[in-house]
Amino acid sequence: MLTDEERQIFSAWREMLSACSNRDDCLFGNHPTLQEMDNNCKGSGIAAISNLLELMNAYTNKAELDQKQRLTLSVTIFNKFFYLKETEVKLFFYDYYKYSNSDEFFGALEPKTITTMLTRWVRVTRGRAIEQHDKLLSQQRKEEEKPFLVTWEEYVTQSKSISSENPLDRFFSGFGKNKAPKDTQESITESAQALVNNKWGYDDYAMMNARRSFVMRYGYTPEDYLRKEGKYV
Repeated sequence: MLTDEERQIFSAWREMLSACSNRDDCLFGNHPTLQEMDNNCKGSGIAAISNLLELMNAYTNKAELDQKQRLTLSVTIFNKFFYLKETEVKLFFYDYYKYSNSDEFFGALEPKTITTMLTRWVRVTRGRAIEQHDKLLSQQRKEEEKPFLVTWEEYVTQSKSISSENPLDRFFSGFGKNKAPKDTQESITESAQALVNNKWGYDDYAMMNARRSFVMRYGYTPEDYLRKEGKYV
């Protein structure tokens, strides 16, 4: 027959197992960080860590952390890892409970061992997960942008049709032709300023090509040209 305390422990453990079954949600879901929890309710971030340590105590085979040790360790973890979400701290304990093959961690909860392993987990396990997540998002963005990509010639044509007053039109008008258009210091300066300030709202792809063309044509980046003329602010 389980006591009320044992029921609470098993209920909390089942809840933790359920939460950690979705690793992506623990790491990247919309959950508050320990600092955000503390900002909303003073002390709640530390309390969340302390509750997890108390839960882990139930699975050790040796001496447990007493209340003072749990509080001290909770404050230490909060101060060093305040940027972690509570779900990430849960995932850390879950990982070491599930994958650790020695009793270094779960033989006894020792503050130094816990902070050392948490530091390693943040740098390696969490670090790799974030790196892979960022790569996946980057690939997804590239796939989403593909239907909207146009050739440089198409973009120049579209730009000209949008505004005949665009000063960059004079710059692009001779692009790709054998005979370059005649430039004046004023027109080059105007084009450089338009590029620096992105006056005409070019996207990243168009801006990259425009800046590259400016450098190929004049031998300066827009910023360097304006510095040379004493007009870069």
